Amino acid sequence: MNKVKCIDGVVIKPLKRIDDERGWLTEILRCDDPQFSQFGQVYMTAVYRDVIKGLHMHGRQTDHVTCVHGRVKVILAKAAIHEDWVTSSCSWRGEYMELYLTADSPSLVVIPPGIYHGWKAYECDYALMINVPNLPYDRAEPDEHRLDPYELGELWSRRDG
Repeated sequence: MNKVKCIDGVVIKPLKRIDDERGWLTEILRCDDPQFSQFGQVYMTAVYRDVIKGLHMHGRQTDHVTCVHGRVKVILAKAAIHEDWVTSSCSWRGEYMELYLTADSPSLVVIPPGIYHGWKAYECDYALMINVPNLPYDRAEPDEHRLDPYELGELWSRRDG
């Protein structure tokens, strides 16, 4: 396995949290951000503690994700993509990134096509993630290829040190 500082095409943008006595505000993605290409949809997803959610990749879609509640460990892994990726047996190349996203110190992660991704909540009962993909979900022909999350085995395990 080959941990890399950043996989080509993946962007991590620290977000600014503006606090005052009323509460706080964080802008996640703006149409004038360099990371923005087009709007597809916005959705929020919850993941329970110690549950792995995902491990899939898209052939055309770019995801823009952030954690808005709790803490998550995110794994991004480069895919070996074939031209007919939907029907082929795509596999993981062994190049991966490991990120920790928290609501307290928010970041936007831009995940381009061809990158497997998934997350697991820790230190909380559940975490909430917001995604702003550039394409809407197509129920008839989903733009995704799934892998068993345990294909990345020990990457999900806690490693102290």
